[in-house]
Parts: sequence; structure tokens; C-alpha cells
Amino acid sequence: MKAQSTKAALVQQVVSFTRRCFDKGYFNTFRGEISIKSEGYFIVNRPEIPRFDIAEQDVSTFDIYTGEILENGIRFPVNVHRVIYERRSDIDCVFYAPLASLPFLSSEAGEIQIAFTEETSVMLKNIKRIPYQKSNSLSLAETVRDACVDTDIIIIDNLGVVVLGPSPAIAYYKLELLDAVAKLNVFHRGGVLPKLKFIRTK
Repeated sequence: MKAQSTKAALVQQVVSFTRRCFDKGYFNTFRGEISIKSEGYFIVNRPEIPRFDIAEQDVSTFDIYTGEILENGIRFPVNVHRVIYERRSDIDCVFYAPLASLPFLSSEAGEIQIAFTEETSVMLKNIKRIPYQKSNSLSLAETVRDACVDTDIIIIDNLGVVVLGPSPAIAYYKLELLDAVAKLNVFHRGGVLPKLKFIRTK
């Protein structure tokens, strides 16, 4: 009974944060996923959900080791989520978002200088950028697996961003901060420290 109540609570968190991401414009009707890990499995919403219409039946449960679907029967690729949980035992939540403001960041490797607090600098440190690959493909998953070793934020060129966190609340907070940095970068040129460095992977 306790396991069932825990899983139900995780499903509600996925539904709640998905609605919040739609409301903020972080997700669109073509892409946007949130997964939360538990003991031996993770729960994730299906992509391509009509705006604000997400419900419990749109959330599926997958085996964390094999990627096989365990509950709900809605099958979709979850390669990126699974490899992150495989590689990072300290991560319990992954946001995979198109984030419309990302084009405001330079497409080239470099530094963004924005006047932010020290806390923001810590939360967004060591942002990595990787080349475009098809969404949720095996090749993208392998690239993300390598990139996530020492970062919680991975920007995928012309696709979106993957944000990792020890909880949904912290991962969502990082997504909010990144969105703010992207938008403020339009107005700030040559700002002050802290510097948010992009590291392009090979």
C-alpha cells in the first residue's frame, strides 16, 4: 500500500510540474518531458500532450535498468532519462524541455556574463552544450550519458535543454534560472560576474 501511495504521489508531481512548464512556456505541444526516479523505476509524462490537458493516464512507469514499460501501456522513447539515472545516482528528476528562450543564447561556445547572485552562479555552473541529434535517439542518449557526468544542465543545439536535479523542485528552479539568463542575455552585453561558461563536448 505504501509503495502504491508513493507512486501515486510521484505521478501527481509529474502532472503538476508539467502543467507548470506549459504555463511558463517551457514546454510546447510537441515536446516536453519530466521524469522522477524511485526505487527501480522512473515515472515520465508522454511527449506531445495537448496544452494543459495532461492527466494521470498520460504518465507511464518504466524500468530504470531495462527501459521496459511497467505500467500504463503508453510506450514512447525514454532513452535520455534512463541513461542519466544509470549514470548519476544522485539525480532523482530530469526535465527535458524545448525552452523557447534558448535561441537567445549564443550558438557558439563562449561565456555569458550576467549580473546574478552567487547562488545563481552555483546552480547554473558548468553548463554543457552538445550537437543536435534526433530527439530521444540512442545516439543522443549516449552523448547525454557522457555529458552528464559533471554537469546538471545540457543544452542540445536546435532541440532543447536537459536539466537534472535531486528533486523536481530543484530541477525546476534551475530551468527557471536558465530561462531568465537566456532572456536577459538579449539585453546584457559585457555584464559583470559571475560568468556562466558553456563547454562544448567533442
